[in-house]
Amino acid sequence: MGGDGLGFGDELDITIPSAMVSLEDGNAIVAQLGSGVNGTLQSAPDTAGYNITPGIQHINDVIVRDNDGISEVFFAAADTFSSGAILGVNEIGIYKSINGTNFTKLAFPETENGNDYTPNDIEIVTNNSIYVSTTSNTFRAGGGKIFQSTDGNTFSLVHRVPNGVRTEIVTSKSDANTLYVLAQLNTDPVAIYKTIDNFATVTALALPDDVDNGIPANDFTRGQLFMIYY
Repeated sequence: MGGDGLGFGDELDITIPSAMVSLEDGNAIVAQLGSGVNGTLQSAPDTAGYNITPGIQHINDVIVRDNDGISEVFFAAADTFSSGAILGVNEIGIYKSINGTNFTKLAFPETENGNDYTPNDIEIVTNNSIYVSTTSNTFRAGGGKIFQSTDGNTFSLVHRVPNGVRTEIVTSKSDANTLYVLAQLNTDPVAIYKTIDNFATVTALALPDDVDNGIPANDFTRGQLFMIYY
């Protein structure tokens, strides 16, 4: 934490673990500790030099699932830049509501570094399973991952796109095990993949012919990755 102008707090030999929060947040933590709630510290992305604006302010996707007559609303919260500030970097994740008003952030697997994945696309297949693909952001890796949930509450990793960054999914209207993936890569601009067995095996597809002379042949999306149902 910062020094006090007198040299205290700047010594390199001080090794006591510490974190600095606002008075309001500190009082809220203390109140919860009294009821037996435990607190943990998690490493945050390096956002030095940026203003962090809290709250969910950028949404990548929204879907509604019919679960035995109950409309379950899911949305993918991400972060974004605006006027020199980072919006929502601490709130990224998948949120769910069963009434369209009150939303809860779902438990979701973390990256190898213990950070939250940034969800990009949410899709529902014919057996009512939910798929979520991820994207990378400025401060956290984790793009190119695909997760599946059968109950709408817990998700498991089913595929990793090699060198994947921003990833979109398209599901078959007739076969729950057939899915297509359009991915932005760290190596090549884009790639298309297909699976007919729920990612047990994945085949890379040829890119479509690009008739636009103004862009590279292997970047037919101009960096915009969107797909439609077939």
